[in-house]
Amino acid sequence: MKRILVFAAALIALLALAGGPAVARDSDAPPGASPRWLPCEHWVMFHWLPYDETRLYSLLGVHRATVLRWARDDQHRTLGDLARRRGWKPDALASALVRPWRGR
Repeated sequence: MKRILVFAAALIALLALAGGPAVARDSDAPPGASPRWLPCEHWVMFHWLPYDETRLYSLLGVHRATVLRWARDDQHRTLGDLARRRGWKPDALASALVRPWRGR
């Protein structure tokens, strides 16, 4: 009985170390999709944003070129990281960005 418990504990430990399969960042992405996968929908294809882009630059106190340079390395840096660097919590920035549209 003791051998079975030791074997079971070792098996559980090995399974925990093995980890699961890698999944795409978007839960709707097809299996094996790249991290940059986007759905083929109008709002994506036409680059629609749910906020005014110039408001983003104004709130962050940066120019468009700064955001574009920052986003170029999207594998390692996010707009949330830029927001933190500029003194914003990402959730607070998101709320500020959509505030003018609230109720619409």
